Amino acid sequence: MAHEPLLTLGRGHRLLDTVRDLARASGAHLVEDYEGTSLDALRQMVSIDMGLSLFPELYVRSEFQGEQNVHLLRVDGWPGSRTIGFFWRRGSVRSEHYRRLAVLGKAAAEGLFK
Repeated sequence: MAHEPLLTLGRGHRLLDTVRDLARASGAHLVEDYEGTSLDALRQMVSIDMGLSLFPELYVRSEFQGEQNVHLLRVDGWPGSRTIGFFWRRGSVRSEHYRRLAVLGKAAAEGLFK
């Protein structure tokens, strides 16, 4: 990936930090002139050959079906990860419901990556 243009989302998006790390590790050139405003915008930028990008696996699974102009590669050995949490107001009358929802969400997420 050395010297390849690497596209990302703008400031405030978690993906920016991950792509910046990947650019540093691979020698790619982080394109800062153009920023995607969403993953869909970023996917379209890649499809018109503006550069390469990094996409979350769940997004790829749902949005890249039948994409003709994009070639997907898995980045093996990359330590990228994301933490997702459930948060609710302390003392909520629905606290038990939210706890069960968190357990179900965790089980569903674990099942996606097996």
